[in-house]
Amino acid sequence: MAFVVCHMEKYTSGNLGGLQRHNQRETENHANKDIHPELSYLNYDLVNAGEISYPEKIKARIAEGVETNRAIRKDAVRVCSFIISASPELFDRPEMKEHAAYLDEGTKAFPVPANGTRDYFQAATDFFKARYGPDNVAYAQVHMDETTPHMHLGVVPITSDHRLSAKRLFDRQELKKLQAELPEYLQRRGFAVQKGQSKDRHLDEFEYKRLQAEKRARQAQEKAARAEQEARDMEWVLSEQAEELKDAQRTTNEWTRKAAQAKKTLVEKTRVLTRRTAEEIKLNAHQAELEQSARALAGKLGESTETLGHLQTAIDRERRNLEGIKAAADQVRLDSYAIDQIPAEIKRTGILRNGPETITVTRRDWESIKVKAKSSLAFREQSERFERENKELGQRNAYLGNELREARRENRQLKSLLEKKDQLIGHLKQVMEELYKDGEAVFHQLVGYVKGRFMMRQKPAPEEEGGFEQGAARTQRELEDAQKAFEQKQSRGQEKDWEIEP
Repeated sequence: MAFVVCHMEKYTSGNLGGLQRHNQRETENHANKDIHPELSYLNYDLVNAGEISYPEKIKARIAEGVETNRAIRKDAVRVCSFIISASPELFDRPEMKEHAAYLDEGTKAFPVPANGTRDYFQAATDFFKARYGPDNVAYAQVHMDETTPHMHLGVVPITSDHRLSAKRLFDRQELKKLQAELPEYLQRRGFAVQKGQSKDRHLDEFEYKRLQAEKRARQAQEKAARAEQEARDMEWVLSEQAEELKDAQRTTNEWTRKAAQAKKTLVEKTRVLTRRTAEEIKLNAHQAELEQSARALAGKLGESTETLGHLQTAIDRERRNLEGIKAAADQVRLDSYAIDQIPAEIKRTGILRNGPETITVTRRDWESIKVKAKSSLAFREQSERFERENKELGQRNAYLGNELREARRENRQLKSLLEKKDQLIGHLKQVMEELYKDGEAVFHQLVGYVKGRFMMRQKPAPEEEGGFEQGAARTQRELEDAQKAFEQKQSRGQEKDWEIEP
């Protein structure tokens, strides 16, 4: 019966990049001679669909699962990486064998992998997910390109009380339980494996130390290879930067010529803007006159409105008087009829035929006749007075109507002028903004182009070195200092090519 292999190592943030490159075979030159690059296409990850960034995924999981008010220490363990495998006899069985020798040495063709080995590592992954939480298992990379298939499984050490602590999560007692319970779980899943026996203890420790020594040797070789590669990359970058400097010089000369042309254009636009500003001042003065006329017109409208109110009151009063006149006229007609009905006796005096006639009425009828005569006279006088007042009111109403129509016409003209003035001012403001925007963009385009050409092909340095990163930062600071000095000269008027004429 085969033995289960389960070994753990702790990694801080500074080691995650190297761990990622090894697990995902991101480099072509490997210090480990047991790696067969032609078989690397058989490798797979049981947690992630493709290649990932170990630092980013582990950092995101810590930010999501850890609850603390203090910053995570730089030397804190970010991931506990387990090497899961078994003694070789397990993978030598027909149902577990996924790849063998080449079918043909000439064609280098490979067989299609079976499922036995994948099921074994999937069962181990399920055990770790159930025990420590599926979100805490960051990766489960299976390597099929080495002598013995094995899996690198990473667990972010987040405790049940939401702390990041590999020491608390994987203490000595937990590791003993893990070594005992993992084989039992794999047995329940149908794999003929068991925990290592005590008689193999010394042999296992010796083998472990040998593997550790080989691992340290591989790491040293990889580090030396990376340093050599970085030196070549630096030499290449320096040569590229020299070419970029030449291109930047040529581009600077071209932009200087364009800047002079832009300055000339800007001066011309400034003159145009000055003229339009003068026009705007005139428009403001005209607007003030229009506003004053509008206020005067509003006063006239108010007075006309008030006068119309008084006139309406007078018309209502005259309408009531007219109704009184109508009633008086009706009364006069009644009085006339009543006078006609008074009995009178006509007598002729004297001997002549055409002599005067005498009308005889009763005293009461005579008094009534005198009262009605006086009422008729008063009615006629009142009627004449009302007729004169009605004529005057008609003339005044016609005059006020003409004034009101003229005021409304002037009000419409003022509104039209104010709208045209607002449109012209808005156009002038838009032209000013475009002029100043074009002038400012010339300088920033020049500086941005030079900075972009310097930084475009630079490659980030490894975390443990930082030499090239410091050189890039120094180049960035020099560009920023040059930009500040240029802006100071421009503000003092010492940069002749960029001086703007008043």
